[in-house]
Amino acid sequence: MNLFKPVLVLEVEISQRISDVPLTYDHTGTPYQRARSLVRLHDKPLGLVDLNIDGTGLTASEHAAAIWRKLGNKINAHLRANGLPEVSTLDESGIPFEQVPACVQARNQFLANAPFASVIVCTRDRAASLGRCVRSLLKLDYPAFEIIVVDNAPKTNATEELVAQEFGQNKEGHQMRVRYIREPRPGKSRAANTGALHARGAILAFTDDDVEVDRHWLTELALGFTVTDHVACVSGLILPAELETQPQFWQEEFGGYNRDGNLDQRIFNLENLRWRRQQEPLYPYTSGNFGAGANLCFSREAFMKLDGFDPAIGAGTLTIAAEDTDILFRSVISGYTVVRQPSAFLYHYQYRDYESLRKQLFSYGHGFTAHLMNCILRRPSSILDFVSMVPYTLFYLFNSKSPKHAKKKEDFPKELATAEMKGMTVGWWAYLRSRWRTGNERRLAQAPSNKWQMTELQVASGK
Repeated sequence: MNLFKPVLVLEVEISQRISDVPLTYDHTGTPYQRARSLVRLHDKPLGLVDLNIDGTGLTASEHAAAIWRKLGNKINAHLRANGLPEVSTLDESGIPFEQVPACVQARNQFLANAPFASVIVCTRDRAASLGRCVRSLLKLDYPAFEIIVVDNAPKTNATEELVAQEFGQNKEGHQMRVRYIREPRPGKSRAANTGALHARGAILAFTDDDVEVDRHWLTELALGFTVTDHVACVSGLILPAELETQPQFWQEEFGGYNRDGNLDQRIFNLENLRWRRQQEPLYPYTSGNFGAGANLCFSREAFMKLDGFDPAIGAGTLTIAAEDTDILFRSVISGYTVVRQPSAFLYHYQYRDYESLRKQLFSYGHGFTAHLMNCILRRPSSILDFVSMVPYTLFYLFNSKSPKHAKKKEDFPKELATAEMKGMTVGWWAYLRSRWRTGNERRLAQAPSNKWQMTELQVASGK
């Protein structure tokens, strides 16, 4: 008997009056009994709050009370950081302030001189979801940007026709903001690199065709480059657009895209490596924790120096996945910094059916060992690093108490966990075959050498 109860996905801005959670109905036509609310203050996400609706809904005061119990400390930390007085409770009136908070002032000042940005969306024969994605991108509050749709080895002209008919020219008749490019060679890495070569932006934001972005998404990504020095990449938060089926919920239990559930800003680089290894023993090889391909933004200069995405790895190749894991790892190992910026968030439409989820988890495992084989081929002496990590790796992969499995409940299907392990057993070999197929293919038109030296993963700072 399937006891899964769909979860209503909500957003609430607590600088405004908090609303009731009314009695609504799920995809089966029965009332929701659970909800998950993304709580924002001054548009900044503070956390996720799970709510019990129980078929009756929640009053505004009950909604506010649940938020305060979970996020009271984070609310006051945000207020302190913005020079605003703390509060002792939260009620349905929210937290209105006449004073403009510091985070809003900083955003407005940045936007006055924001760099031109290129948003690159790789797609293949999914015109319906692409249309939804592009429509959300056109609502961005960013002042100067272009959207480049890269149609990767399409079987039909549906994507080209969609862009021409719906997005070819805005109502004012100005220069087209949405550009269409066809990349005939299959592979997401190739498509992304082609988009980058046609882009005019100083920053390159990459996303997928099955997402909807928040209106501040691009602004917050761009702000991430101001956090510290030598930032090559800013990654954002990926949230589920819906939790309507059991496989979608299992995807979140498996780890989802927000694997540690942390909505705080984080910085990844090679500084204080021994301390980082104490916190995360497989660092930086588990670069999937740094971000995911549906929400990445690179400085154009760093992207070109990193030689872009590897055409031998990723969706559309024999390795199936991990083009994002690879380039994030190379960013850090090359002396750059990756900033994880949860305030740059978007919603992702995850697979609704079990079989698609099983294939996806297989691809995760497949991509993981492909990534590790890539590391070995780039620097054979990294094998010594891997050997020292074997005990923790076994714990991480197989122990139910490890961070990897922390979210899984007892009813999580063993077949799904096994699917990832099966992928791991063949991913490394798939990468060798894929690398042989691509040969010396250049990733970008101007392909600099990508040499890096590493002694205990310590590299010279900078470029």
